[in-house]
Amino acid sequence: MTDMNADARREASNKRFARYLLIVAFSAVGYAGLWIFVSDRMVSNLETWRQDTSQHTEVNVDWASTSASGFPFDVAVHVQQPVVQTEQTYWSTEEITLAAKIWDWSAVNFFLSEELVVSVTRNHRPETYVLRAESLKGRISGMSSDIITGTVEVVNGNLLMGGTVIGSVMSGRLETIRKRQDKIPEPSDTSGSLWFTLDGLDLPAFADSPLGARVEKVSAEIEARGGIPLPPETGTLLYWHDQGGTLEINSLRVHYNALSLHGEGTVALDAALQPAAAFTAKIQGYRQTIDGLQQAGVMDKGEAFTARLLLGALAREDGASRENTIEIPISIQDRMLSVGPLELLRLPPIHWSN
Repeated sequence: MTDMNADARREASNKRFARYLLIVAFSAVGYAGLWIFVSDRMVSNLETWRQDTSQHTEVNVDWASTSASGFPFDVAVHVQQPVVQTEQTYWSTEEITLAAKIWDWSAVNFFLSEELVVSVTRNHRPETYVLRAESLKGRISGMSSDIITGTVEVVNGNLLMGGTVIGSVMSGRLETIRKRQDKIPEPSDTSGSLWFTLDGLDLPAFADSPLGARVEKVSAEIEARGGIPLPPETGTLLYWHDQGGTLEINSLRVHYNALSLHGEGTVALDAALQPAAAFTAKIQGYRQTIDGLQQAGVMDKGEAFTARLLLGALAREDGASRENTIEIPISIQDRMLSVGPLELLRLPPIHWSN
């Protein structure tokens, strides 16, 4: 009798285990089917977007093939040899990977190949640039909401033109916030924000900067008012200027050779679509900077002497760093960069694309 009860219990236990195993198996098959459906839907939506963009805008988008991976928790779509082309620009890379959690489509991560090719046509002549980086990735979130945020990060990036390195950065990070616009924004409306940080920035040789090729650090926090002037072309910028658009620089930090600057201010465009700016800045290392400008021939001996005299009279010792520091307005008007009452140098004109 005891053996029969034990056999019955064992048989019941085996049946329960079989039922549990069957449930798990059906769940696994169902989840696998869901993953296949979602990945196919993502690839299909991407193809629909490509066709709509190419047919209804001036942007032509194409690629060689797509594939999906990431099972079980992620969906990653690999786009091979993507190309984005307009009348004046061409953009391509070997592969882009778009990845998201299967249960959360509000955020998408993207990863680019180590080499990115960009060609820009200026005055009917194409200029081709190649960005090579150890890492180039980003993230877009909030696509289903009224506020879209984006992040792009680059590590050990080199910018080449004609096979020659014209600039490099050890690390860089850019963050943006853009609000969806359902009406023409007022000049006081914040349309978007941008934060960026560049460490170890090497300027191109043709810049021929009198302060040297290496900028140790540049960072900024910027708000766009009255819309976002994109793309930066003459028509877009003229409309933005006519609407009273401005860029509010809430923080700008520059460490360049001996120069250290921390400021805030406003940037707009004048009638000639050239930058016009008004800043308040705290500056250290101004004496060494003036010496560098004099040695490079940007300032003559008399101008350098006057600059040292005027700025020196405004300097105060900073309590934290114990260095001479000046707090002074900086402005750009009619392409003239002025520090306080001193007209420092005339900036080259910017020729915007039509």
